[in-house]
Amino acid sequence: MIKVFFGEDRIRAKNEIEKLLGADYEVIDCVDLTEQSLPTIFHGATFFDNGKRRILLRDFTANKPLADHLAEHLGDYTNTTHDIILFETKLDKRSVFYKTLKDKLDFKEFSAPVTNNFKELQDIYVTAKKSGEKAVAKLKKIEHQEDPIMFFGFLVSQALRDFSSNPTSASQKRALRELAKIDLQMKSSTVEPWLLVETALLLIKL
Repeated sequence: MIKVFFGEDRIRAKNEIEKLLGADYEVIDCVDLTEQSLPTIFHGATFFDNGKRRILLRDFTANKPLADHLAEHLGDYTNTTHDIILFETKLDKRSVFYKTLKDKLDFKEFSAPVTNNFKELQDIYVTAKKSGEKAVAKLKKIEHQEDPIMFFGFLVSQALRDFSSNPTSASQKRALRELAKIDLQMKSSTVEPWLLVETALLLIKL
């Protein structure tokens, strides 16, 4: 099974992912992967679950060479015995990846609920790239109106947009890595979610 989930409603997406993969699945961040990694991911064996793996590939299309390779060589991977979901917070429907695979793979969109604070959220992200402390102070004023997981998804989508426009930027890559670490904590940690969001704002300064 190979599916592609995308969209900023991370809560609904997470629930759907766990329905399909269960609560215990592998998470692989794709920002720094190469196409040579894909055979191992899609066809590599495991000693558990009778050799069947459950894998979530995050931010696959942020790595354009990897996404283009899968689009071009999909036939090499569709016979996988594993259950694999590609999750993209931001998916460009003009991309080769989407145009080539939209009729070949199961794509499902999880649109974000409308927020009345979009400009404020955007301003917080822009501020965080210069000063995490100032961004946290701005967040404090509106966080009672927002969901922390949804806001974190918004941060990821903005960081991915910036990375897509400048994929060679070391600072953009570092910001995505830091967000990926926080994302794992969001999934498994007992830390209060807003504290993790504030940590993210402090770490994404470029």
